[in-house]
Amino acid sequence: MHKIEKTDYGFRITFQGTISLEEMTNWVHESNYALSNVRSGFSCVIDMSIMTTLMPDVKHKLEEGQRSYLVAGMLRSCVLVPSRIVAMQLRNMATASGILKNERYVSVDTQGAYVKALAWASLGTEP
Repeated sequence: MHKIEKTDYGFRITFQGTISLEEMTNWVHESNYALSNVRSGFSCVIDMSIMTTLMPDVKHKLEEGQRSYLVAGMLRSCVLVPSRIVAMQLRNMATASGILKNERYVSVDTQGAYVKALAWASLGTEP
């Protein structure tokens, strides 16, 4: 399951469970539509706190979506992650898509995780 919500800082994106290639493809299409109506200078908080690791074909589709956000003018993103393994996987994808320098990862086990993610996305305060 995925969800894209427009916020005052940009977008809150949620991924839950096991994401299929079809689901990730739908996310890319929905993202491209959402991005067609925004100005450069937005940020994202991505909640992957209850997501499992991704299959290789799904990873490539996520990278495609990440590039779309970068091209549309995303300044920063912060991802809430369930584990170090998922964080490592996402760092590798962020490197491939070009968003790593502006992306941060916060474990959902961290006290105040969402507040820290939001502070990075909206203010640029390191989590």
